[in-house]
Amino acid sequence: MVEVAQLAKRFGATQAVADVSFTVAAGEIFGLLGPNGAGKSTTIRMLCGILDPTSGSGRVVGFDIVTQAEKIKASIGYMTQRFSLYEDLTVAENLAFYASVYGLDRRRRAARVDEVIEKIGLAARRRQIAGTLSGGWKQRLALACSTSRRCCSSTSPRRASTPSAAANFGSRSTASRRRGRRCS
Repeated sequence: MVEVAQLAKRFGATQAVADVSFTVAAGEIFGLLGPNGAGKSTTIRMLCGILDPTSGSGRVVGFDIVTQAEKIKASIGYMTQRFSLYEDLTVAENLAFYASVYGLDRRRRAARVDEVIEKIGLAARRRQIAGTLSGGWKQRLALACSTSRRCCSSTSPRRASTPSAAANFGSRSTASRRRGRRCS
């Protein structure tokens, strides 16, 4: 599902990522650990097709990270460290919008929104305007939006989230893997 070989990224004289190589099998849960400035977010951005590497190569869900970036973006979900959803929409409207961006038809979209709201624990906030949510609930909503695809990627899924939400995300990912789904 993810294959990376000698991936590197420079910003001028600064080496942000240096010769990173790894493989992540379909259904495997994988994390990048390291101190601030270690290149974790930069690596994720390259894998998501958002940032071109300086050198090296990579494939995500079968697509080349440089030449097929748009296909990667259409196939995965990505949750940034900062809330980047629409603060003037409700929780459900944000979820429906991202499900439509990810290409789910109207029927599947409604079912997926209902499913994700229940699984992520957002049922009581379904009609709440996203901009009025606390930081932790905004992170939970961002995580929910990113899970509309078969593969999800986050630079910090557990940041500003409750311990139970973080544990729930991990157990849902494991359960989805057992059912043959990439992420739930």
